[in-house]
Amino acid sequence: MMQSASEASIAAPFQRLRTAVLFLTLTLIGLWPAFLNGDPLLFYDSASYYKGGGAAIEMLEDKLGIDTQKTDREPTPEPTVSAPSESNPEDAVAEQLRPATADVTSRKFGLRSLPFSLYANVTTRLFGVFGPIALISALTAWLILAFVAILPTATRSLVALGTMGLSGLPFYTSQYMPDTLAGHLILAPIIMVVRTDLGAWTRLLLLATMAFAFLAHYAHIPLGAVMLLLLVGAYVVRRSYIWAGLSAATLLIALGVNVAISLLVPTVEPDRATSTQTAEAAPVEKPKSGKSISIAPARFPILLARTLEDGPGRKYLEATCPDPRFTLCEVYATFPKNVGAALWGDDSIYNRATPIQAQRIADEELELIWEAFKAYPVEQTTALLGNAFEQLYLIGLNDQIFGSMEVLGPRTIDVELEFHTYDSVKAAVEQIQLISVGLALLGLILRFGSFSQPFRQGVWFLAVGLLVNAAVCGGLSAPVDRYQGRVIWCLILMGFSAWALHPRLAGLNLRAAPQ
Repeated sequence: MMQSASEASIAAPFQRLRTAVLFLTLTLIGLWPAFLNGDPLLFYDSASYYKGGGAAIEMLEDKLGIDTQKTDREPTPEPTVSAPSESNPEDAVAEQLRPATADVTSRKFGLRSLPFSLYANVTTRLFGVFGPIALISALTAWLILAFVAILPTATRSLVALGTMGLSGLPFYTSQYMPDTLAGHLILAPIIMVVRTDLGAWTRLLLLATMAFAFLAHYAHIPLGAVMLLLLVGAYVVRRSYIWAGLSAATLLIALGVNVAISLLVPTVEPDRATSTQTAEAAPVEKPKSGKSISIAPARFPILLARTLEDGPGRKYLEATCPDPRFTLCEVYATFPKNVGAALWGDDSIYNRATPIQAQRIADEELELIWEAFKAYPVEQTTALLGNAFEQLYLIGLNDQIFGSMEVLGPRTIDVELEFHTYDSVKAAVEQIQLISVGLALLGLILRFGSFSQPFRQGVWFLAVGLLVNAAVCGGLSAPVDRYQGRVIWCLILMGFSAWALHPRLAGLNLRAAPQ
């Protein structure tokens, strides 16, 4: 039955109220693990984001001549985190394990994303430790609601609540980390291709969401680039050239911001002139605080560490060293056999190399990887594909750590990690999520032929996003639960929506949705 104009005008405020209540409910559900914990969930480098943001603000204040009171209190000793050992490679699977030093602006590599560090520091100081995660949970809730708007009204709430409540998503939105934003890079462009009824301001806000997610973590750069390029292509095919241009501009601006950051961040550490290995033999160098252009400024040489663990990089160096092209030959006689030993162990690159050597190693990283690939192409390709495939199905919650955090000052935060807390709760959520993933996959496969062209295009976007995320994080870093777990909720959302569009459930399908 069609509503009259007067009936529609009366119903509109109630519909807006219903949407607002659903938005608030989704946001709170996204925080339930944090409420259970009493603080945000943590990871090994959660504190370094706050510290990095504080250090950046302090550096800016110094440049502007702003005199601020330093009120930081001394933190309690940070929990001991054993460095991954050669004999235990399973400990070496996280990209960022060890907390950063307090003065992250002076480090030659290992700097966290500066935009997300500033976000974490400012929102924490304004709203407390729940500030950053509450805003991310709210943004995630908004994206979910923006997507389910394609569904019949009767099923929107069920799909939205099911996505947030029957997945591991709340463990990511509750974590003091940028991980949830990787899912935003996948879902935002899907919304833009599926929702052909979107207004200009909503599209711009979605592009801004992608830009922030792009800048929030260096592993997001390739994923964001691929998704934005897909979006450009979709708009070109639809002859929406203005939005194709704006999507391309978003990618260029995000890349430009990272390049600008690389020109501002020192790439060497002034107070470390010699390595632990060569301190007696090598002349003391006075390194200059140099800067190099990069789209991932001052990051860990994770790709180099990956090829050492996979084997080709280590074999190549063992066969060719000493080689004047590669500074790593100067630093090691026996090369590390896993990522953890190379980046965070007692004999890591950071601990053994001088600042000058470390910068040269970072500059030589891609050349060394290419030479190792040419020498062992089959072995390197097999390792890459094997790691990427393994990453596709790792969606557990092993990397969501309970604990406590207390702000001690503008750039100091005290973090205590509590391992194996609420393991039974995490195990139960993992089982529920597996069932949800199975149902979602079944819905997408069985109903794919009945989807409208925009929704079908969204499914292809989803598939590409999941594959690229697995290839980048699993293949080039290491297969761990958090990498694919942080984006799998996008599949659950689309799969649940596929079922909600079934005529027997909804009374109509997507072809009746706004086109």
